[in-house]
Amino acid sequence: MVSEATSVTVGPGRGWWLWWWSIPTVTLIAAALVLEYSPLDVLLLQPFYDPIAEVFPLRRQWYFSTVLHVGAKWLMVASAIVAFLAFVASWRFDRLRQWRWPGLYLALCAGVTSGVVSILKAVTNRFPPWSIDLFGGEVPMTPLFAGTPAPFHDGHGFPAGHASGAFAWVSLWFVGRAWCSPRLQLWLFPGLAGGLLCAWTQHVRGAHFASHNLWTLAIAWTVAVGFAALFARVGLLPQPLRVPTSRHLELPVAVPVRSWLIGIGGMLAGCVLFAVDTAVELLHVGPPDLHFWIECAEFGLVGPGLGLICLLLAERLRIARQAVRTQAHAERERRFLVLGRMAAAVAHEVRNPLHTLRLVMDEMRVEQPALRDHALRVHIDDSLERIDRAVDLVYRLARPEAEDDGAGDLVATAREAQAALLIRLPGRTITLQDLPAKAPVRCSASGVRIMIDNLLRNAAEASAADGVVTVTIMADNGRWRLRITNPGHLPSDHAEAASEGTLESPKLDGLGLGLAITRHLAAGVGGQVTLTSSGGVVTADLLLPAWKDSP
Repeated sequence: MVSEATSVTVGPGRGWWLWWWSIPTVTLIAAALVLEYSPLDVLLLQPFYDPIAEVFPLRRQWYFSTVLHVGAKWLMVASAIVAFLAFVASWRFDRLRQWRWPGLYLALCAGVTSGVVSILKAVTNRFPPWSIDLFGGEVPMTPLFAGTPAPFHDGHGFPAGHASGAFAWVSLWFVGRAWCSPRLQLWLFPGLAGGLLCAWTQHVRGAHFASHNLWTLAIAWTVAVGFAALFARVGLLPQPLRVPTSRHLELPVAVPVRSWLIGIGGMLAGCVLFAVDTAVELLHVGPPDLHFWIECAEFGLVGPGLGLICLLLAERLRIARQAVRTQAHAERERRFLVLGRMAAAVAHEVRNPLHTLRLVMDEMRVEQPALRDHALRVHIDDSLERIDRAVDLVYRLARPEAEDDGAGDLVATAREAQAALLIRLPGRTITLQDLPAKAPVRCSASGVRIMIDNLLRNAAEASAADGVVTVTIMADNGRWRLRITNPGHLPSDHAEAASEGTLESPKLDGLGLGLAITRHLAAGVGGQVTLTSSGGVVTADLLLPAWKDSP
């Protein structure tokens, strides 16, 4: 969260050009001219030149030529491509919409800066230091605006091309400014740090004088300012006024920014130290134990930095996997609720004509008493009762009670279900045996009530009128087991269907919806439902995870 300043979409004025382009650019050019027309350019390069061998020892050293030169170049190309892809993808993904115009702005700055520097390298005909006669080459040393004497041509040594791709990212400063960041120096850090590293790499290899890199930075800053002015003029990159407000703006960047900066900064510092260590070793400079101490500092920075980045990546992956699982679970729940409401609607459509038919039969019974005990009436009543029960199950599942807190008690719920069922099915015997005082489980109270109601009602309806249904509750390795037994027989194919959660009921006249809902609810909290039959006794086991510190 950062403080927000009021943003406007007007173009920059004279003061804007003075402070953000004229003064920085003139300062950089003046510093470059001082280096160019004084001995400083040559003096800064001499420590990396071997006058005996007449070569720059680090020119073809693998770490400088392959990693810091070729590798860094492709990294800059990939970064520009990523910025452009963010612009393209923002039209498809709403999450990237805030990166739409900043992505295009950054990609343009990177591409145009590199393009302008490449054109200047082709037309200025300036040679790199390793081709100058002072450093073992053949080309005479001449000032910048004096030109290169004949017959030397095809020089491509000015300005610094390698650093241009990194210096182009100073344009991030204008993105941070548009987003009203109070720490604009952090937005300058990637461009300046990467550019200085690339500039130093080519400097110690003998590819560029120090003044060449300042010219490149001036070009990169000019391109960034120019495109920022253009984007501000058309309203794509707003310019903040100097009027802070009390509101806050959520920046579209990762939350653990500081941790990432520390980790990446540690790795970059380690890489720089490795390069310095290599240079010290090849150039034979400093005291004898300097190499040892640089390696110690290198290890102390790279190790923790790499470890922190690995931890951050692992945490990001864990969060991403958790988000995917949560989203998938929410989608399954949403579909289940939608299907439940659809099933209730269908059930009502079936119930209405049956109810109408029963009303017609009631009217006909008044005129024809012989129809009073007709078997069709009993069949219609049974069908209506089953449909009413299915509708009740679906609505109770789709609309859980508001006071559900994620914890249900098997003991209390079993007692309530027993009392309710004895009212609906008088004459049945339901016995509660060996119940503990409490059996809290990790499931909502409404969900526990639905599951126990279904299992207990199935057991009572499947038993004979004189049969005894027994309910026991016991602890089972961090879970609670509710066991319901009733006399009867369960065919093997019905037991398999019930265990797999299909809609085939173990009762001959059952819908199978109750068992399917029970199994779904149990599986949703890490529990399970099993049905077994042995010795004329049917056993239904409901296992649910215990709540917190219960047995």
